[in-house]
Amino acid sequence: AVTDDLIAWVPGTPAATTSTLPSGAGVGEQHRFKYLAASGSFAMTIAAPAGQTIDGVASTALSTLYAALHVVFIGSSQWSVLP
Repeated sequence: AVTDDLIAWVPGTPAATTSTLPSGAGVGEQHRFKYLAASGSFAMTIAAPAGQTIDGVASTALSTLYAALHVVFIGSSQWSVLP
């Protein structure tokens, strides 16, 4: 499986951002995200590609300092959140 070690969001100028998971993921592919914006009230949104979901929803947002998300592609257009 292909895995991104970590995508940490530390913007120089805080602003909302969206990262979209890859549409051609293979079963078992994993991605991790961590929210490190220490100021402002902005969200880092992680979106599933068109026609796919993350635990049944189109996207999820991180907006609390040090919040993290770890997802794995389980097939059938579904990403699952891991602990």
